[in-house]
Amino acid sequence: MSSTMDGGESQVLSKKALKKQQKEAEKAAKKADYKKENVQEIETKDAEDHSKGQYGALPLNQSQDRLSRHLYRVSELLPDLATQTLWIRGRLHTCRSKGNGLSWE
Repeated sequence: MSSTMDGGESQVLSKKALKKQQKEAEKAAKKADYKKENVQEIETKDAEDHSKGQYGALPLNQSQDRLSRHLYRVSELLPDLATQTLWIRGRLHTCRSKGNGLSWE
């Protein structure tokens, strides 16, 4: 059995109580270190603002140039176009996951 000083009075604690007290003290120390690291990390992130000057009213994000492209419908695709690079526009109506991959409908 060990003794500890508590407010000027001597109190005898069991080994189990001492271990519990020591474990709680270690836990509190770890918690304080974790909070300290997080505060430092947040302060570092605030100091390094890489997007400074990119806030506020900006122009709309839309095409400024009109490119001349011929869009083909799927019904217009013929074997003689196989060697060319084509632009095809389409729309996906339904996509559902099935098994390990995706199934397109």
